[in-house]
Amino acid sequence: MDKEQLLKIILGISTCSERVGTFNLALERARFICGNIGEKHQLTKAEFYFRQDTLEKCMNGNVPSQKEEIGELFVSLFLYLNCLEQLGLLFLSKKEKDENGIKESLEYACNNGMLNFNGVKEEIKVLTRLRHSLAHNYGLVSIPKWKQTTYYKYLLSFEEAGNKIIDMPKNNWSGDYTQKNDDLSVIIYVFPLINKIEEIIESIKSNFLNGTLSCSISKEELEARFTILY
Repeated sequence: MDKEQLLKIILGISTCSERVGTFNLALERARFICGNIGEKHQLTKAEFYFRQDTLEKCMNGNVPSQKEEIGELFVSLFLYLNCLEQLGLLFLSKKEKDENGIKESLEYACNNGMLNFNGVKEEIKVLTRLRHSLAHNYGLVSIPKWKQTTYYKYLLSFEEAGNKIIDMPKNNWSGDYTQKNDDLSVIIYVFPLINKIEEIIESIKSNFLNGTLSCSISKEELEARFTILY
C-alpha cells in the first residue's frame, strides 16, 4: 500500500479489511450521533430529533430526555471539531510552525471563502478553544493557564440560525464564575457549525483528490498516528 492509498483509507474514500483511519472513525460517529447524512446535506434541528429511530422510540413512549439530547450533541460537536484538527495536521500544518490542526483548517476555510468572520483571528481562537474545552474538560469554559489572554465561556444554541455560527459577547468575561450574565458568553450555533464543518471537510478532501493539497507526513507516521489495525 502506498502513501496515497493510505490517505484515502484515512479519509474514508477507500476501505481496507485490516486498517481503518482515525479521521473516518471520528466523522462516521459524529454523523451517526447527530443523525447527519453528511457531505452536502444540510442537517436541521428536526432531523436531529428524528435520528436513529427516535420517532419509533417516541411512539413507544420511550421519549429521550433533553439531557440525553444535549449530551449527544456535545459528543458529536467534539468529534466534528476533532475532524478539523486531524485534517489540519494532515494537509495544512506547516512543520516550522507549532500550530494546532483545527486552527489551520479554520484559516483554510476563511481563505477559501467558506467562513466570513468579522474578526477572523478572534473567532478562530474561539472555536479552537471550544475544541480544547470539550476535549480536556468536557465543558464550556476556557481559562488557559497562561495569563494576559481572553477567557471564554460558551452557550450552545440548538436553534436554526441560518448561516450564523458565532455571536461574540458584548463584554469580555473576566473568569469570575459568579458572573452569570449571558451577554458575557460566546454563543455557538451548533447546527450551522456542523454544516459548515461538513463543507470544509468536503473541500479539503476534494482538493486532496485533485492534487491541490498534499500531505508531508511520512507513510510510517500516518500508519502510527492516523490509523488503527483491526
